[in-house]
Parts: sequence; C-alpha cells; structure tokens
Amino acid sequence: MSFTLLFTTVQSFAWANPIAPHTKRATQQANRLLPSVILQTSDPQGFQQVHPTVKLQRLGPKTTQSFRIDTTSTSQAVALADQLSTEGWSASVDMQTIKTPYNLSFNDPNYAGQWYLDTLDMVTLWEKSLGDSEIRVAVIDSGIDIAHPDFSDKLISPYDAHADDDDPSPNDGEYCWTGASGICDEHGTAVSGIAVAANNDSGIVGICPSCSLIPIKMLGDTVGALSADVAAFEHAIANEAAVINNSWGYIEPMSAPQPLINVIARAQTETRNGLGALVVFAAGNDNRMLEDGELCSIEGVLCVSAVDSYGRPTAYTNFGDDVDVSAPSATVSIAPNESLTTNFGGTSAAAPVVSGLAGWILSVRPDLSSQEVADLIIQNSQQSPLITPDENGHHDKYGFGMLSPLNIYETLYPPDTEEPQKAGCSTLAIAPSSVINSYILPLLLGCLFWMRRP
Repeated sequence: MSFTLLFTTVQSFAWANPIAPHTKRATQQANRLLPSVILQTSDPQGFQQVHPTVKLQRLGPKTTQSFRIDTTSTSQAVALADQLSTEGWSASVDMQTIKTPYNLSFNDPNYAGQWYLDTLDMVTLWEKSLGDSEIRVAVIDSGIDIAHPDFSDKLISPYDAHADDDDPSPNDGEYCWTGASGICDEHGTAVSGIAVAANNDSGIVGICPSCSLIPIKMLGDTVGALSADVAAFEHAIANEAAVINNSWGYIEPMSAPQPLINVIARAQTETRNGLGALVVFAAGNDNRMLEDGELCSIEGVLCVSAVDSYGRPTAYTNFGDDVDVSAPSATVSIAPNESLTTNFGGTSAAAPVVSGLAGWILSVRPDLSSQEVADLIIQNSQQSPLITPDENGHHDKYGFGMLSPLNIYETLYPPDTEEPQKAGCSTLAIAPSSVINSYILPLLLGCLFWMRRP
C-alpha cells in the first residue's frame, strides 16, 4: 500500500518593519497541502518494524524525533496521516506555510547609536557579566551572515532548514521586492545582532555579547514547508539551545500546527539536561488582537510586543491576552557584508532584546529552568505610567509590563547580598547610564506633550 503525506505549506514571515514587504497570500486552502506526512516519535525503529516499507526522512539532526514521509499525492498523505493517527502514532499532513520576518567604553563603532541599551540600562548588567559562551542562543529566522565579525567567533552548528544544509547565509535575490539585486535579506542578521553581537571592533553590541549563536535559516522569500519549521527546532534541541528566538509568524492568523507545538514543548524540557530552552516569539506587526491558538498561545512561549523609545506601544504591534512582556523595538543593528541598518524595527526587533537578556540571565544563573527564566522576566517587568492594567496586572499591549533588566539584576543581586562575579565571564568598566534620563524622563515628557494637546 502506498501512502500520501500532506504538507501544509504555511507561509511564515519575519516581523520586521511596521509594513512588511512580504504580501504573498495562499489563495486556496488546497494549495497549502503537500504530499507528505510529518511523523513525530522517539521510537523510529519501532515504527519501521510495524511499517517496514515506509521510508522515513529525518527532519534535522540524527537525534531528531521528527520525520517526513513522502507520498505521491495529497489524498494519499491525508489517508496515511489518518491511518497512523488511528494506530496511535503522532502524524500530521505536512503543509505549505507562508511565513514572514517580523521586522521592525565599547569599541564597537555603532554602539553610541544603540539607544535601547541606555533605555534598558544594560551597562549595569554588563558590569557583572557580558555573558557566557556556554549559553547558546538559537535564532530561527531568514538568512544570517555567519561571516560577519560580530558572529564569527561564537557560531555553533549553523543550519539552513529551508535548504537542509549547513549554510544559513542570505542568498542573492531573496527579499528583493523593489527590483534591487544582490543580498537584500537583512532580517536574520539584524535579529541575531541585537541578541548576541560580540563586543569587538566591529558593528554593534548585542544584549548578551559573550553568548554563543546557533544560526538557523528557516525563512526563504517563497512558501516553505511546516516540516522545515519542525526541522529548525529539532536542530536547536540537538545543539543544546538555551534560548530560541522567533521573530517570524504566519502571514494570516491561524492556529499553531500540532507538529510545531510538539517540538516546541520538547525544546522547553529537553535541552540543558532537562532545564529546557526559553522559546521567545514576536507578537507580530498587524495592529490586531491575537487570536486563541496562534503561536503566542503555545504553552510556555514568551510573547513579546514592541514599544518605542518613549515607552509607548508602537502603532503596529499586535496585542492581546497572550502578550507577556513588551520591549524596545531595537532599530539599530548589523546587516550582511559588515553593513549597518538603522531602520530595523517591529516586534522582530523587540523579541531578540528579550532573548539576549534571557541569555544573560542564564549566563549568571545557569541553574534556572526555562520556565523560571520566563517568570523572572515577567515578574520583574515594569508597569507603564501611561496605562492602568487589569486586576491581574496585565495590559493587552504591554503584557505584564515593560522589560526591566535593572529590576531583574536587583532581584538576582540584592544590594546587601552582592555576590562575586561569575567565573569565566568578562565585564566592562563603563559609567552606568541614568535610568531617569534615558527612560523615565522621556515618558514624563511624553505625558506632558499629550496633556498640552488642544
């Protein structure tokens, strides 16, 4: 008997600029189905004993628990997935996904332009530690320029899930929607830079400059397969990611596919000897309410909305009950070929701020579980004076508050119980920035401006 697997082609997208250039839509549901099935099992040998004629193709590394079964038609794929599910296996039709990026004294030449570092008062944290190379931050995104000097000394197992090879670099012509040519894809490089760019003589400084980077390309500028999304997370799991950043989402509101939910649950519990990886998702840039069942609804996922330099919600950020915390949309980052982007933004640029901070937290407290890191970030967030949260302390656009590295620092290092610096972590001697000047004062000025409007 031959079996057909269905691939749901889900177009995912990166949340970058407030108006994403990616406008492709899948027009018919039937066009999203692929002739393949995703099987998820920890016992592939047992499966092969029951189904010796079915060929399993690994998704990601040799240790993967996710496999693809190719068939000759979508109808066969549907039939096979139904049959395997009836037998008790975790099987889903693969699908085409339409994804998009969610855009929007250091000696690094562009450090001074990174306004969000002052807003977050990161220098106070860096005086304790610049991070630890043992902490691996995976960035699942579009192409990432692994030859950039800000990444070259911190790379761990680069991977392209889109092409299933070990080179996640941007390709010529991808994301060149305005008629340009060459390398147009800046998104994955910029996201990675915000999180972990090194403290060196090049580019910018990341939130956790000494953390390592697992660069994973999952987004192309065309439709992709759900199986590639699963393979990206399988790769992060196999390489012991401590944090997994996702500045992307689906073009249209849709429920998170079950195979993706399954592999994310494993990531949250299997890496770091069971302590797990913190999975961070950008909320998206459509200025809409997040619906139940979307990516940000996945249990354990930390969902990040975007605020501007005055601490106000950006006009484009998505919102809703699933938003956990808000963070600055870091508009300055690196780009391929050792260039700089100053017009990055969106929730794409807010999520890696949180991911980088999570990497810093685990650098000084590697004993924390992924859930404990999420709780630490949420519970130490700071309420905006511009809004009144609900009885649970939550606001649709701010989540449980604005990201506050200083509050986290003071929780980990109370003033009267200061601990020695973590062995092996470098620090930077530089005068700390003023929280009042960089954060509170702009908020107050913003309030006065609103009050004076006719």
